[in-house]
Amino acid sequence: MYEYSARMLQTLNGAVADLMIDVGFNIYTMVRVRIKGICVPDFYSNSEEETLYPISEEELAIRAAAKSADRWESAAKVADKCLEALLSQSPLRVKTEAIGGTGKRSFYLATITNSEGIDVGSEMVKMGHAVFAIDGARPSVPRPRT
Repeated sequence: MYEYSARMLQTLNGAVADLMIDVGFNIYTMVRVRIKGICVPDFYSNSEEETLYPISEEELAIRAAAKSADRWESAAKVADKCLEALLSQSPLRVKTEAIGGTGKRSFYLATITNSEGIDVGSEMVKMGHAVFAIDGARPSVPRPRT
């Protein structure tokens, strides 16, 4: 297990992000990490119950003015926006614990703490955008808030 300082480059879904890691001696590398121990809604799920969040009246008015008046927002997109907000508070502390996948699809499992000392995975669960994975198994994802 290694611990690094990092900053977010982009999020790919509510549990995966690309980070610029400072490995020391003024050397940086881009690494794809998956937050260890959480599961988030899937972008490609067929279950409306898992994939849609209602949008507030205020947000709906903003979208109506922009001619994008969808009444629902993907739960996966909401989780992704939440992760992006949590990771935007640089510098991040990243503890890598394992590697998963192969080739282009490889990533590190990591525990991430933001500049305020908040564990990002636990905060995602607390906010209702993720659930804790149990022994690597994928439990049911969080139900949308209404």
